[in-house]
Amino acid sequence: MRDWIEITGWTLLHFAWQGALLGLTIAGVVWLCRRRSANARYAVASGGLLTLLAAPVVTAAVLWQAARTVEPLRPADRAAAREPGTRSPGGHALVARDSLGAVHARLAAALPGIVAVWLAGVSLLLVRMGGGLWRVHRLHEAGLAAPASRWQATAARLAARLGLVDAVRVVESRLVGTPTVVGWMRPIVLLPVAALANLTPAQVEAILAHELAHVRRHDYLVNLLQSFGETVLFFHPAVWWVSGRIRAEREHCCDDVALLVSGDRVGYASALAALEEWRGGEAAPALGAADGPLGGRVRRILGRPSDARPRFGRRFAAWAAALALCAGAGAAVWPHGSASGVAPAAGTGSAQGAQAAGPAAAADWRESETEHFEIRYGAALADDIDRVEVAAERAHRRVGERLADELSFKVPLIVFGTREGFERQDVAPGANLTGISSFSEPTANRIVVLVEEWGDGLVDRIAHELTHVFAFEAVPRADPGVGVPLWVDEGLADYGVGTWSTADEGILRGLVESGDIPAMSTVEGRAGFENPRAVYALGHAVFDFVEAAWGRAAVSAFLRAFSPAGNPYQEVLGLAPAAFDAAFADHLRARFAPDAQAPRP
Repeated sequence: MRDWIEITGWTLLHFAWQGALLGLTIAGVVWLCRRRSANARYAVASGGLLTLLAAPVVTAAVLWQAARTVEPLRPADRAAAREPGTRSPGGHALVARDSLGAVHARLAAALPGIVAVWLAGVSLLLVRMGGGLWRVHRLHEAGLAAPASRWQATAARLAARLGLVDAVRVVESRLVGTPTVVGWMRPIVLLPVAALANLTPAQVEAILAHELAHVRRHDYLVNLLQSFGETVLFFHPAVWWVSGRIRAEREHCCDDVALLVSGDRVGYASALAALEEWRGGEAAPALGAADGPLGGRVRRILGRPSDARPRFGRRFAAWAAALALCAGAGAAVWPHGSASGVAPAAGTGSAQGAQAAGPAAAADWRESETEHFEIRYGAALADDIDRVEVAAERAHRRVGERLADELSFKVPLIVFGTREGFERQDVAPGANLTGISSFSEPTANRIVVLVEEWGDGLVDRIAHELTHVFAFEAVPRADPGVGVPLWVDEGLADYGVGTWSTADEGILRGLVESGDIPAMSTVEGRAGFENPRAVYALGHAVFDFVEAAWGRAAVSAFLRAFSPAGNPYQEVLGLAPAAFDAAFADHLRARFAPDAQAPRP
């Protein structure tokens, strides 16, 4: 279900820029064909509509395939994937975020709402379309039951002239206000009784030729396709514009047929004007002789060119704005939500199985699922996947208990069995993974791990990355105003592992002994320490301190309060930042003084 929502949502977002780009292209081709026949412009517009309808289908198929096989890191994140300050000597890397990534994440969070609004709109328009089809059905049934019109013989003669093999029934009806074609398999031309009284026989014959041209061209089916497109893609102006061009050019094509039959431009134009006075609100699936922009049709019939020059500047400005919107939407969505990144949340994230450079390597990748993980692994780990599953679930149990929290989704876990395969992976293409054995990516909540050891070592590594996922869920990094210090992210991850290394203990003892304990509420980045592990160890100690003084539940609450408007020290711990810094320094001195007992989980 989550896959479906995310793929649908990203497809709709992609179509915002795809539709604009296609609409601009179709408009340009239609303009180039302005001196060609109406049939040529109709073919261009019809092909354009089919392209617009195909675009989301192709996009959804690509996204679905990506969700099942490949999800490399977005190009915008590739350059930022390993910036200075993101690599840990312990073999971990936290993938950085950029401004476009923030936009992408906000869009990702809005996907359920976007899909819900789209479904509501489609549902309403389907009801409207269904009502129109029902009315047309009633008109068709009434036409079948009514006696043939006195114009039936004329219609048969015109049909033979137009090359129509099947007979077309013509009836006179009080249910329509303009001549209308209904039905496809058994088409019927409905002639309004009241309007016919004001037309000459030659005008009626021209109108009949117009309606029979609709039948010969199978315009009824095309009209249904248009209605479907307008319903499913109702939110995009390009769809409505192209569909409007189809209707206009369709009427021009049939007008040309009517003029061939009548040869009287003035009389036919007068007939259309008379019919316009009787026009009613016909159902969308029906086709009427007075459809389309009547003023433009009459000018065209009479050979009077329309003066479009005053509107050219406005149209140019509108299309320029559409092009700018297309570029902006593409920049925000394409690098993040396309085939290279279906979703920022769990359940759909999967990784490129790139232990080899070519696409064929994807066939060597397999899937496994546990209670809390969706695992992808190469063939090299096929015999050991049970051990990976056990380690992952142990890590999840440990982190969940220490954070007193749980995730609402299964975490994508990508596991590599060789250093070569890990460094050639396509989750973060181009990233320098020298010395790195695992990393986490906040947009898709993914964990990527190189299995270098079994037992507690693998559990600790997965637990570290999994804690990051808990942190990404607690404080989404979509808003640029979110300022989660490095010591919070990495200290919490080490806290989630639950063990202290001898090296980290030594770092903190050295800081206590030298008196170089920083005010943690003011620490940014690596705080100027030569040893990059210093802020990690300090952060770990902070969360140990929070647990000892306020309980485990306060740990997650403290993290969540690092939202843009939050004050974790005052809101969660009831201390001013300076008071917290002093209390933490006292805790650190008591715990890591040279004669103090070493910390234990």
